[in-house]
Amino acid sequence: MSASITYSRRVRTSYNSGMTTELWQRLAAARRHGGKTKTQADIAAAITAELGRPITRNAVSLWESANPETRTTPSLDQLRVVSKETGVPLIWLMTDAENLDIEPISNHEATLYQPFTNQRQKVRVEGMVAMDEHGFWKPGSDEADLWEVNTDDPKAYAIRMLTQHFQDVAAPGQCLLVSPSQELKLGRWVLVTLQDGRQTFRTYRGHDYGVWHFAAVNDRSAYLDLADDEVLKVERIMSVSWTD
Repeated sequence: MSASITYSRRVRTSYNSGMTTELWQRLAAARRHGGKTKTQADIAAAITAELGRPITRNAVSLWESANPETRTTPSLDQLRVVSKETGVPLIWLMTDAENLDIEPISNHEATLYQPFTNQRQKVRVEGMVAMDEHGFWKPGSDEADLWEVNTDDPKAYAIRMLTQHFQDVAAPGQCLLVSPSQELKLGRWVLVTLQDGRQTFRTYRGHDYGVWHFAAVNDRSAYLDLADDEVLKVERIMSVSWTD
């Protein structure tokens, strides 16, 4: 009998302290520090109230963007408010002090916009339909267009995001480049396909005792445990970007 899918919100614990990170990664980590998650909207509201200058949730999301082409940087005053609201020391936000035991989430994303090969090839682009509240969708039919990308994986393909569920990391219209031949690695993004055909976008956290473990990629999705007999395949996601 297939075990039921388990969703949970877990307090993150440090597993890679001392690793050099960028400001956008530390800002995202700060919001989740101490098990008291602050949303991007919470941070925007606090900055607006403290500094008297309106700022939107979207503006905060751009500070945490993994894409250097769209990423923006907060001011020192804004960083002070982030520090105050999250309890994370300002010096860590500014300098990545190595003696602080704070987990820099999504540390892998620093390489997600860098091709792992110079070889160009065209890959098929798949769609999606009927995404549910937990971030699962049914694959749609292949789109007519092909996407030319940097990959040496002959099995590579792409999935176009069509909803706002993962918009903090993959906006509607952007594509996930899936590379089935790449080895799974802890902390990297993956595409999870269930036996019933549904798929979801998660962060790989390991596999033990017949159970797969996945973390959320944003505030809208939960930590996920899946039994072996529920999972059809787990594949690496190498990048998130626009096709044009």
